[in-house]
Amino acid sequence: MSIRGLILCSMMAGCSLLSTPEAVPLPDAGQVVPDAGVAPVDPCEPNPCTDALKTQCAAVEGQAVCSCDEGAQAVGDVCLPLETCDDGDC
Repeated sequence: MSIRGLILCSMMAGCSLLSTPEAVPLPDAGQVVPDAGVAPVDPCEPNPCTDALKTQCAAVEGQAVCSCDEGAQAVGDVCLPLETCDDGDC
């Protein structure tokens, strides 16, 4: 939660509350809240996934998660091309 209210401050008189504060729910990542004034952030825009064969991005709990491209498989933290047996030499 965040608190929104109007406070007036001056050097001579200090600060005083001009309106009653109201609780403002903060949006979850990726959630659109009407009239919030702030667009949700897409962690995959621009795409942070730039490793070779690992350029697929998915937003998971507000974080960018990179995965292997089609035709590649994860081996540890890297993606390697899948071996094909088109010519029968597997």
